[in-house]
Amino acid sequence: MAIRNSWEESGSLYNGAKNQTAAEYNLAVIMFIVGLDWANIDSTTIDNIIDGVNSVQKTDSSASYTLSSSQHHVHAERRLLSNSARRLWRQRHIAIGVQGG
Repeated sequence: MAIRNSWEESGSLYNGAKNQTAAEYNLAVIMFIVGLDWANIDSTTIDNIIDGVNSVQKTDSSASYTLSSSQHHVHAERRLLSNSARRLWRQRHIAIGVQGG
C-alpha cells in the first residue's frame, strides 16, 4: 500500500527514513533549547522533554512586560514547544515503525 504525502512533489511516496531524519533534527533543536542532550535520545522519554520545556525560564531581563503579560508570554512559549515536541515525537516513532525499526 502506497502512502502519499502533501509536502513533497505531487505523487511522491512516503519516505520513512527521510521523515525520521527531519523529525529527529527538529526534535534535537527542541531538546537543545530545554537543555537535554540528543546523544541520550534512546533513554529520553517525551515526559523528560515536556518537563524540560516546563522548566525553561524567561531570561530576557531587558523586556519591560507587566507581570501578567510576561506570564502569558512564557505560557504560550511553553505550550508551543510542548505541542511541537509531542508532534515530532509522534512523527519520529511513526517513521521508525514504518521502517520496521
